[in-house]
Amino acid sequence: MFRAALLPLLLLTFPLFAAERRVTSSEKFTSAAAEVKPGDTIVWAAGRYENVAMRLRGAGTEAAPITVRAETTGSVVFTGASQLEVRGAWTVIEGLTFEQTTLDPILLKDAQHCRVTACTMRACAAEGVRLHYLRIGGSKSAENRVDHCTFEDKRTDGVMLIVDGDEGVLSTGTRIDHNLFRGIAKTVRNGMEAIRVGDSGFQRQEARTVVEENRFEACRGDAEVVSNKSTGNSYRGNVFIGCDGGAIVLRHGDRCVVEGNRIDGEARPKSGGIRIHGSGHVVRGNVLERTGAYAIALPAGNSVLRETGHAPVRDAVIEGNQIANPAGPVFVLGEPHDSRKLQDTAPTGVVFRKNTVEGLGSHERVTDYLKTEGGVRWE
Repeated sequence: MFRAALLPLLLLTFPLFAAERRVTSSEKFTSAAAEVKPGDTIVWAAGRYENVAMRLRGAGTEAAPITVRAETTGSVVFTGASQLEVRGAWTVIEGLTFEQTTLDPILLKDAQHCRVTACTMRACAAEGVRLHYLRIGGSKSAENRVDHCTFEDKRTDGVMLIVDGDEGVLSTGTRIDHNLFRGIAKTVRNGMEAIRVGDSGFQRQEARTVVEENRFEACRGDAEVVSNKSTGNSYRGNVFIGCDGGAIVLRHGDRCVVEGNRIDGEARPKSGGIRIHGSGHVVRGNVLERTGAYAIALPAGNSVLRETGHAPVRDAVIEGNQIANPAGPVFVLGEPHDSRKLQDTAPTGVVFRKNTVEGLGSHERVTDYLKTEGGVRWE
């Protein structure tokens, strides 16, 4: 009786006829993608492929996701005008490499519970065109994950990994973990972050994105390595080595947590630590070494705020951070980013608690531009 009752449950949980389809061309991929069902796997045979357009619109399940993978991780390389666009749910993209492509390599659009893992995006560029290595967009994207991927050698306009949206709705619940971001060279004035979560138009929306346990090396393309432009996100356990610009910048949005990160600026003059705008943020337990521009900065805000302006810092908690051997200012308060934008409002309701500074040398511990004594409490 027990076995008879259990059998229908097993049949519902596991697909009976999961298929593995081996593909070696764009045409074969298109054919396989048209027939794919929950539990099926599309396997790219090892090799280099040029100008491959891949469109996958399928719906797997939690127990039986659809998988697109390389024969072995790193053995499949796409070049030229190659791109993979995924729509739908419960799809896993694994082990693919995109090298010197002229289109955004991977796009998740209106995707839910999809995962991109162990993929590499390297030296992708298009002359005069903004190109993102991986974009999560659409108005319905939620609960996606990007992990154990490598993003490297970016030398043209665009972001390595961007959490975006459409029709006024931002992607939510994204997890970005255990990835390597390496080698961004500044070639335009603005817009070459390693990661950007949202934009100014989405700043009040709850993204609930988690960025954790990633490594950033020599990311020097923008004033912000990781740029937060939405609300309710967490940045924890990441490592930054030899980057220029603020390692983690809460540029827009409120109520974010920056915790347990390690930032080593290698005494580069433009290397920064953590910069904050907005309300209700918590910055705690971070280790910042040899930062050149600042360790922790709370700039002045706009009293008359525009969508692309700088929100005043309010009700922030800065606690338990360790700062060692700074190569420049440590705590920078109330600095106007651009006087033409009327940044005239000092931080208020801010608590600095149990932070330590070692190896200060001749550098100032606190640089206070707007005299914030009434709005900042030191404990």
